[in-house]
Formats: sequence, C-alpha cells, structure tokens
Amino acid sequence: MNSPRADDAVQLDRGTLGLAPDGRVDADAVARTLDLAAVFGRELVRGVARSLLLASALLPAAGLLLYIAVRSRVEQFAVAPDEVAAFALETMRLASRGGAVWAAFAAAVVGAGQVPRDLRAGALLLYFTRPVERTDYLLGRTVATSGWLAAGLIVPVCLVWVGLIWGVGLRPEGIGSANPWLLWPGLLAVGLANALLQACLLALTALGIGAWLRHPTGALLTIVGAVGGSAIAAHVFLALWGRESLVGALDLHASLSAPFTLLSRPFEPVVPPPVATLEAALGLGLWFGVATLGWFAFARTLRDAPLGRGRS
Repeated sequence: MNSPRADDAVQLDRGTLGLAPDGRVDADAVARTLDLAAVFGRELVRGVARSLLLASALLPAAGLLLYIAVRSRVEQFAVAPDEVAAFALETMRLASRGGAVWAAFAAAVVGAGQVPRDLRAGALLLYFTRPVERTDYLLGRTVATSGWLAAGLIVPVCLVWVGLIWGVGLRPEGIGSANPWLLWPGLLAVGLANALLQACLLALTALGIGAWLRHPTGALLTIVGAVGGSAIAAHVFLALWGRESLVGALDLHASLSAPFTLLSRPFEPVVPPPVATLEAALGLGLWFGVATLGWFAFARTLRDAPLGRGRS
C-alpha cells in the first residue's frame, strides 16, 4: 500500500475477495462482508422518511389488489375461465413495472447518497482503520442496498400473487405450457427472480453513480433523468422507426422488467413475436452494462478516495 500523503489521501489497495490458497472461499472475508452489510442495512432502515419510502412500495400492489377484486368479484368484469393465465400473467407484469418505478426512485434517493455521505463525513477512515478490505466495503454496501430494495419489491409481488389466487382460484385454463399446474408456482418464481435482479442492478447503478459524482443530489437527478429521459426518447424513436427497429430496448424503465418478460415466456398463452424477446434481451444487456460500469466507478472511487473528513 502506498504511504499516506500529507492530506491523508491514500491509495486504497487492500486486496480482493477471492479464494484462499487452498481453493476455498475466504471465510473471514465473507464474515466481514456480511457484518458490514448488517451495519449498512440497519442504517438504511433508520429514520421515518426511509420507513415511509419503503412502505410506499406497497402502493402499486394495493391498486392491483383492488383491480383483482373488481375483475374477480364484479360479475360484468369477471375474468373468463379461459383467460385466467393471460390475466394472471399481465397482472404480475404490471406489478413488476410498478415495482420498477418505485425501485428506480428509491435507489436514486437512498442508494446514490451513501458513498458521497461517507466521503464527506470521513467515514472511510473509520472503516479502513479496522481489518476491513476495500472489497468488503464494496460488497457490504451492495448487499445492504440490494436487500433493502429487494424487500420493497418482493413483498408487493407476493401480495399480488396471493391476491390472484384468492381472486381467480387455481383454475389453470388458458395456459399454453405442457403442465398448466405450474402456472402459480412458476409466476411466483419469475416474480421473485425479477425482483432480486432489479434490486441488484439498481443498487450497483445507484452506488456507482453516487460514488462517481460524489454528490447525492446530482446522483439522484442523474438516475431519475436517465430513466425518465430514456423512456421518453424510446417512445419517440418507436413512433419514428417502428417496433422492428428495437429502439424500445433503450427504455431503461421498461428494460428493468426484461427478466420477467424473458422468464415468463413458457406461460404466455400466445407466443410473442421474436422482436419482443430480442428487445427485452437487449434491454437487459444494457442494464448489465450500466451496473458493471457502476461497480467499476464505485471501486475506482474507493481506490483514490481521501480518508480525511470533508475531502470528497
């Protein structure tokens, strides 16, 4: 490790989380990461504002539960038996899209400001004077933020899934898979996988942008502007060039639900056009690229970060 400069800014190079010489995972590194994630997680649930923000994740689910009740209990709007699969799939897709809106905003508000606040408060000096490596901090922040976002995404998905079973029962008609009884467990698995992936991608993106800009408000505006602006631009380009152009993949909000789109293909009553699948795959690839850049921005900021208070 380089020697400290006069301004306490040091080059952080404290190793990486990897395999021990005998090929096993470094248990101490895993324990440090989990301990840090627990500390950061408690920090994320502290305060009335953050509790209210987390509770607001239930609002889209509440609206969908009311929609399910109307479609299942009001006779003139009731779902036909042969439309159960399509109705369930579309409702879970709406839950995914609603959750993506909340998660993008929550990541911008909560996730993007964590690293700038640590830099400004000189908290890295506290962390790195203990036996904590750079990667422990990286993974700890990522796990805690992903877990916080996942909590706000998974609970609404489960509520909507339970509401669907309560509303339309276990009727499997109208599904095109070989085993129609896989509809309900399959939709739950797809919804949970989609929520976890959304949480991880947004956590890495928010932490990376926050670390790169080192300014919470600037990072918040960047994330919200990028997601909202990409949606507007994608709709304009689709109107100009048509769906076959695949420009819909540029819509960062729609692309957050790409895992649901791709994983739910076996449950589609009607096979969607290939362009929809390709567009979803490209959009998901775009998010993986953004999240990867976020990780490297986060790591580079820590490598060159000043440890002194107020030197961000």
